[in-house]
Amino acid sequence: MGLFDKIIRKSTAEQQAELDRFLDKREREVAPCDDVVCDKDLHYIDDGNPRHQMDVYYPKSAAERLPVMINIHGGGLLLGCKRANRYYCEDMCRRGFVVFCPEYSLLPEVNVFDILRELAAAIDFAVSRADEYGGDISKLYLTGDSAGAYLCVYLAAARRCEGLAKAGVTAPNCDIAAMGLISGMFYTTRFDKIGIFLPNYIYGRGWKHSLIREFTNPENRKLLRALPPSLIITGDGDYLRGYSRSFYSAAKSAGVECELLDITETKVIHAFAAMLPESDAGRTANARTGDFLRRY
Repeated sequence: MGLFDKIIRKSTAEQQAELDRFLDKREREVAPCDDVVCDKDLHYIDDGNPRHQMDVYYPKSAAERLPVMINIHGGGLLLGCKRANRYYCEDMCRRGFVVFCPEYSLLPEVNVFDILRELAAAIDFAVSRADEYGGDISKLYLTGDSAGAYLCVYLAAARRCEGLAKAGVTAPNCDIAAMGLISGMFYTTRFDKIGIFLPNYIYGRGWKHSLIREFTNPENRKLLRALPPSLIITGDGDYLRGYSRSFYSAAKSAGVECELLDITETKVIHAFAAMLPESDAGRTANARTGDFLRRY
C-alpha cells in the first residue's frame, strides 16, 4: 500500500467515525415514524456481504399501490451507509412512496464499475420484491445525495446510452421514470479536491486511455440525452452547489426535462434534504421531490 493510499484510508476512517457519531446523536434525538415500517438488511445479492444489503420502508397501511423509489446514499464513494438516509427514507415513505435503500461497496476496495454493477442488481431486486410491499413498479424512481446522485445519473443513463455499456457500465433491467438528485457529486475529473485525488480510484488506473473517459464528463451529450426527467436540488451553503448549477445548465441545454431547486432563503448543509429532512429546507426539497416524481 502506497503512502497516498494510506492517507486516503486514514482520512476516510476519520470521516466515517465522525458520520457515525452524528448518526448516533440523530438516533438519540429523532424518533422513528410510527406509521412507517422498515424491513432491514435484505440481501439483494446472496453472498453474505453486508454491503449487499438493503432496507425497505413502507407504510403500515395504504389505500392503493404506491410508486417505488430507490434511494442511494452519498459519501464520496469512500464512506457512508444506508443508515445515514434512514430519516430521508421515512420522510419519502410518508409522502407516498415505497422506498428501497441499498448499501454498496466502497472505494478503494472496488471501483465505480463494481459499485454500479452492485446497484443495478439492487434495483432489479427491488423491482422483483416491490409487489409484496405494495409498490407499483410502473412508477420507478431514483433518488440520491452527493455521490449517490452521481451514481443515479450513470445507472439511469446506462439504459439508453450504448457508449456507457461499451465502457463497462452495468444498467438495471428496468427503465427509470424520473430522478431526484440532491447535492450531486456530478464532476469527478475537474481540477479540484475531488478531481485531483480520486479519478484513479473511481475509474481505475489507465482510465484516460479507456472508453469511459468521454463519459467522466457528465456534460457529455450522449449521456445527458439518455437521462429521464430530473429534479436537481442544492442551496446556499452546499459546498457542491456549483456542481448542481453547472449540471442543470448542461442538462437543460441538452434538452433534458429537468428543474433546479436552489434554496436561497436560508443556509443549508451539503445533502441537506437527505441528512436533515425535518428542517425547513429539507421539507421544501422533499415535498418538491415528491411532486416532481409523481408527474412521471
